[in-house]
Amino acid sequence: MAIGSGLGSSFGLSTETTYGTYVAPTTFLFHESADLQPTDGRVTAPTIKAGGLGPRAAHHVQTTYNASADLKTDLVTKGLGKLWQAIMGGTSTSTSGASSSYTQVHTLDGTAKSLSLQTGRPLRSGASVIPATVVGAVVTSAEVSCDASDIAKLSVGFDGRKWDNSTALATVSYPSPAPAVFTGLQSTLKIGTHAAETTLTGARSCSWKLSRKIDDADYTLDGTGLKGAPVLNDWYDLTGTISRDYLDKTAVEDLSLTTTPTSLNWSFTGGLIGGGIYYKVTFDVPAVIFEPKAQTVNGPKELTSDWSWKWYDDDSGNLPTVTIITTDTAL
Repeated sequence: MAIGSGLGSSFGLSTETTYGTYVAPTTFLFHESADLQPTDGRVTAPTIKAGGLGPRAAHHVQTTYNASADLKTDLVTKGLGKLWQAIMGGTSTSTSGASSSYTQVHTLDGTAKSLSLQTGRPLRSGASVIPATVVGAVVTSAEVSCDASDIAKLSVGFDGRKWDNSTALATVSYPSPAPAVFTGLQSTLKIGTHAAETTLTGARSCSWKLSRKIDDADYTLDGTGLKGAPVLNDWYDLTGTISRDYLDKTAVEDLSLTTTPTSLNWSFTGGLIGGGIYYKVTFDVPAVIFEPKAQTVNGPKELTSDWSWKWYDDDSGNLPTVTIITTDTAL
């Protein structure tokens, strides 16, 4: 018998070989929330019946299948490789290193990698757990945020091909030992010349947000109501915000008054794996431009401000990456 509340819920995912073809989840995450929803297309014909006072049920029909999903979880040391591959695109690598460590490099790419997602939703009675499954789940947004005194959070949004509650619940299995969370205590933020950035002092929090723009309505007259695999159809939007004490005017304020790009490097260094190798995740954004802004005075408190940045292609082949050092032997 399951626990009849969210305490008995689960969230799992797997990488699909073919868009929209279900693959039973093999990776299960410790989640904060998981919302999988059917967003099917339905249309009502505006036909009139003599004496009819409302739209006709017989002419309210389904035309397409569609789904969405939203996941909230923590940024952790293990188990996120498949998810990061889907967030960044199709070009991810994993190589072995010293002391049973592995390095994953997820490079921003034009590929929209699809996943099968599944949640387990316990009945209040605890008698059973009802699955909700989304196939063809393509990441449309992902955000990492952390402040100096908190746990790093990861939120991901998906567009899906189809939702159902009849696919059997996959066997839930979590990694052992459980992954550790990354925190603000373990975070370092740097800006400057790419690959030679220096620490930005006074940063209180940072966020990193990626938006993927896709054709999410490629429906054709094929008798299925299912859309085709989406493709990227506009530039990526990679943005973020740094909240910082006003320690000087040169590091950010002066930079924001120009269109001069700088490189941003945000990393979290966790526990020891062995042999001087630590769990780590690094967000490398080679060319960001800060939005123009001046520090304001708003009352008697110390001066701080939120500085917004946006990634631009530097025309040198340097793309944003997410690099992970972990003990996962594969994505």
